[in-house]
Amino acid sequence: MAQKVLPSPGSGEQTSTRCARAPPPARLAARARQGGVVGVNIGANRDSADRAEDYVRLIETFAPVASYFTVNVSSPNTPGLRDLQQAGALDDLRRREADRARHEAATAEQAEAIATELRKTVLRFEVQSGPTGTLFGSVTPTDIADELWRAKKIRVDRRKIGIDPIKRIGRYEVPVDVFQDVRVEVKTLVVPEGGELPSDEELAEMEAAERVEQEAETPEPEVELEEILAEVDAAEAAEGAEAQAAEAGETEAGETEEPEAEAEPEPDWRADADAALAEE
Repeated sequence: MAQKVLPSPGSGEQTSTRCARAPPPARLAARARQGGVVGVNIGANRDSADRAEDYVRLIETFAPVASYFTVNVSSPNTPGLRDLQQAGALDDLRRREADRARHEAATAEQAEAIATELRKTVLRFEVQSGPTGTLFGSVTPTDIADELWRAKKIRVDRRKIGIDPIKRIGRYEVPVDVFQDVRVEVKTLVVPEGGELPSDEELAEMEAAERVEQEAETPEPEVELEEILAEVDAAEAAEGAEAQAAEAGETEAGETEEPEAEAEPEPDWRADADAALAEE
């Protein structure tokens, strides 16, 4: 069990996240690029056969992101964990961690000795892969660091292994920074499980065949939604303009003025009045 304590974004508070096992290297790498103080509380697994080794491995795993560690030896949910509070158990844990640290280069002379050994080393990983050489998974810097420890008892920080996860079978030269200004390339073979590694020419042909398959399977690019909406807006605008033009034409036709009829002459009532007076 491991507990990470991370600063909450945008606040000075802390949040707690539990995980049953160490997170994948990609998550650790992403967390390492963030700021803040990171505390890691480590504890042994309930069913572990070697709890001290659990602590050592967790320290190795979280070292790239941890600002400090706390060692949990009192969890009431893990039977027998409190046995690690005994002086002998804690001494064994400290000894193992010190032993781990001693296998890392501490001086330039130690680094050169380790580099000499690594130049003679050939790592071999047998992995499941497809017909074109693509792995069902990958070989990560963590895998390489673990294999160096298993095979040569050489401790290398996986952050100093300069390669992205390997995703194809093949022959690789993996750069490892053993110490400041001391870099060595470790020969690494990624071999199909139960088979032999093809020649470089065959590997190149397999990779080319995979690219052809990927290109054939790539669907035609879909029209972006924004383009569709823009076309709809343009069509609606054109229809609206046509409607306005037609309406304006009808209005002009209806507003055409007819010629005014000539006004009838007003009756000459003065003349009629004068004629009436004359008769009298």
